[in-house]
Amino acid sequence: MTSRPPITELVAAVREHLAAFAVPDPVAVELATVGDPLRVQLRSADLAGICSDLLTWADTLDRISAQVWRLDEGRTLHIALHGRLAGGVPIVVYGMCLHCPAVFPTLDAGQRRPLSLAVVRACAEPPTAPGALESGWPA
Repeated sequence: MTSRPPITELVAAVREHLAAFAVPDPVAVELATVGDPLRVQLRSADLAGICSDLLTWADTLDRISAQVWRLDEGRTLHIALHGRLAGGVPIVVYGMCLHCPAVFPTLDAGQRRPLSLAVVRACAEPPTAPGALESGWPA
């Protein structure tokens, strides 16, 4: 297990970040002093809104990467941005929406794929042609 700062420092880091940057307010923030990164769940519930919110957060974080995951039950997409707050605290900002087969036709249930920020940007601008974004996925 990875040792983390005391919970009060994690709370302060999130509070300072939310105060310093005009990011969309989360619906939930999960803090853990051991193991997992901070987790911030976005309020948006549609693909375009989630991706737009992720792009806003991306401008405020260091060492970012993005991922899409179609949950095992197959109906839900989990779109996440991994990065670091100032001071190096790891964070995952994510949102969930219904699976968009027109946008991600080859993403099978249970499958995860990295996303480039270009794909996240394209998803923030609906509508998208069927399958058009998959060519932008990193190999």
